[in-house]
This record gives sequence, structure tokens and C-alpha cells, in this order.
Amino acid sequence: MKRFSLLVLSLVILGLSSCAPTAKVENNVIPTVFSVKVDGSNLIIQGRYFNDGSGGKAESSYVIVGSDVNGLGGTTTKALSWSGGKVVVAIPAEAHSGFVFVVVNGVMSNGLPANIN
Repeated sequence: MKRFSLLVLSLVILGLSSCAPTAKVENNVIPTVFSVKVDGSNLIIQGRYFNDGSGGKAESSYVIVGSDVNGLGGTTTKALSWSGGKVVVAIPAEAHSGFVFVVVNGVMSNGLPANIN
């Protein structure tokens, strides 16, 4: 009888443990732009969570310059240099004043206005 009770208890514990939630790690960090500064023909963008693991070389990581407040329109450009907290891009010739967004692995940051002209 003791063995039967032990078997039933083991099955109950096994059944309950299979219903327990599992830890799932997700990286849902949104890139954040703090400042945008025009330096000659370059645009210096400082912020947080820009690191995409490939220094901005990923196809889905780029900067949008001169867009509207929603990130629509504007000119898409690749970075001259890219780190976790700073992105430097050459200001595209066709770019105009508007909002600047940093897109990291397909995730768009908040936008900040920049007076490019």
C-alpha cells in the first residue's frame, strides 16, 4: 500500500509540475533616442538600446531622416558608425528637416525633431 501511495503521489507531483509556467526570456527593449545634433554634414544621434549585434550592418537596422512624426516619409540611410548608445549618419542630400528615427532590427525608436537645413 505504501508503494501504491508513493506512486500516486509521484504521478500527482509530475502532473502538477507539467502545468507550472516556464521561464521565457524575451528581449522587447525599444530603442530610445535622447538627442539629435547636426555636426557639419553628419547627424549624431544619441540614445539607448541601439546595439543590434552587428554594429548597424543588419539589413533591418537603419536611420530615417526628415520623416513626419509617425516615421513615415523621410530618407532611409545606413550609419557611418553605430554603437549601443550612439549612431552617426551622413545627412542625405535629399533630406529635409523633420523627425529622426533609429530602427534597430526592425524596431523603431521614438522620433525627435531635427533642423537639418
